[in-house]
Amino acid sequence: MYLYSNVYYHRTTRAIDIHLRDIFGDTMKLLFPSNPAKHMDEYLTLTDWSLLEDVRRWKKAGQSSLRRLHQEWAHILGRDVKWKMAYSTVLKEKGIERGMDFPSHEQFQQQIQKALPAKLQALPFRVDMAPLDPRPDPKDTRGIPLLVFDPGTKGVSTEPLEEFLDLLPTRLVQFRIYALDHNQDAALSRAAATVLNKTPSSMETNF
Repeated sequence: MYLYSNVYYHRTTRAIDIHLRDIFGDTMKLLFPSNPAKHMDEYLTLTDWSLLEDVRRWKKAGQSSLRRLHQEWAHILGRDVKWKMAYSTVLKEKGIERGMDFPSHEQFQQQIQKALPAKLQALPFRVDMAPLDPRPDPKDTRGIPLLVFDPGTKGVSTEPLEEFLDLLPTRLVQFRIYALDHNQDAALSRAAATVLNKTPSSMETNF
């Protein structure tokens, strides 16, 4: 769990991912407006390097939309992080079958926006959810089964492990809220606490 929270799902990495999500669609519409399935030869020439080179040339483009996208990509490549973490916690879900999902980040964002004071309803922010299922699956036959020794029967089986795992959270989600600055961290944290039914003392914030 430590590696996921502090390396794979580090708050800066996730902030950059959010920024990319905001601009990648518009970038691709300009770089490759055609259907890739119908222009496969041309699509195969589109690489990470060619994308960055094309975006770099947009700095002096005549279209304002191209210059705006160049500026956004320049922030990312310069590690000038646009989105700042305002709130962070880990959601634990128990008593739910595998495969069932938490509400989406869009649904949480709508609920949190409604929970904000009226004067902050237009506040730009993003909800990020990085999922992790830390439990081994004793029924997974793709690898070596996890067997537990029963001293009473002198046998081994996966059944005791299934009972143990029922006591653990089915899934964990690293739940974060990002804003453009830290001016409204407290308001976002209170709104998140309301939506998530958390008390302020249980919140892990960015303060």
